[in-house]
Amino acid sequence: MHQEEAIIEHRGYTGRVAHEDGTMFVQIENVSDVVIAECAPEQNPQEAFQALVEDYETDLAELEQ
Repeated sequence: MHQEEAIIEHRGYTGRVAHEDGTMFVQIENVSDVVIAECAPEQNPQEAFQALVEDYETDLAELEQ
């Protein structure tokens, strides 16, 4: 079962948190790339989204070099 749970923000990015079959997913919305992470359901969603955004920004910076 897929259930949207929350919309969160970090550093100007908006994301979604959803739970499906006991797994939590966080996704960055409104970017040209598909950026999603699978997380343990007990993980803090805001912290998981912040880590996802920071990894995405690092990847973007490396691609620009």
